[in-house]
Amino acid sequence: MVYISLELDAAKIWERVTSAILDVSRYDIAKMDDEEVIVRLQDSHAPELDTPGNLYINWMPTRKTTPDDIEAYLSELEQLEGVKIDFLVVDYIGIMSPNAGTYSPHEGSYQKILYAAEQLRNMAVNRDMAILTGTQMQRAGYRMKDIGMDQTSGSMGLGDTVDFYYIIVRDVALKKAGFLCVTISKNRMGSADVQFNVKVDWPHMRLSDIDPEDMELIESIQKESMLQE
Repeated sequence: MVYISLELDAAKIWERVTSAILDVSRYDIAKMDDEEVIVRLQDSHAPELDTPGNLYINWMPTRKTTPDDIEAYLSELEQLEGVKIDFLVVDYIGIMSPNAGTYSPHEGSYQKILYAAEQLRNMAVNRDMAILTGTQMQRAGYRMKDIGMDQTSGSMGLGDTVDFYYIIVRDVALKKAGFLCVTISKNRMGSADVQFNVKVDWPHMRLSDIDPEDMELIESIQKESMLQE
């Protein structure tokens, strides 16, 4: 797996990933020395995994990185490490650029993100790998609880191109109680228009399924929120 960050530096991403794996608060991870972190990561290796996967994290320049740049990095990495990358995270598509020669500034943000999305999707197909990326919602969407793909920031071209599109809503009351709301808006492989909640552990940057007993609290928060509207 490769994680390409176009925003946070690689050390910050590693800090978050390590926090989730070791079950150590990211605030405490920052205080640990590298050697201790490495030893604890090695000790945390699950014995049932005969061949644990590799995770490579790399920062690339904001608004300058193109799908071709990422393709070149993946090819070089595979050659050097002798691995086959089958999963790529790009954080995030809104701050990358299409390949050189495929976009003119006068075309606007719709075409810019559409081209980048199509080029990433072509890469995924050609390499037989999954790609996960993200975007932000339009400013008006920050005040909405029922958000759809039409609130995608920059370009609906992203929603038109992807195979699977889900939205994470950080409702203030739910977030304070430790929950997030997820809506599957598009799914070429299965059901769409599906909504569910997940539990969020902010100190460890980790999501998990809710427990049955959480449902009563979530429903109470949602009812209270509706009464206040």
